[in-house]
Amino acid sequence: SANITKGNLDVTTNACEAIGELAVKGVNNALVENSAITLGRLALIRPDLVAPYMKPWSMALSMK
Repeated sequence: SANITKGNLDVTTNACEAIGELAVKGVNNALVENSAITLGRLALIRPDLVAPYMKPWSMALSMK
């Protein structure tokens, strides 16, 4: 398990929010798909940190 610090948590939060924005803004599909892979990898390592962002993110992506 990774050591979580305030800095790591901030970076993870920012990454999740950025991925959500990519999905909402209608950015290039390849970029959104790669972001989805990254989010999935983060979720495998720390599902507790990623889970709060999954529902809004997946809803935004489904509208793509």
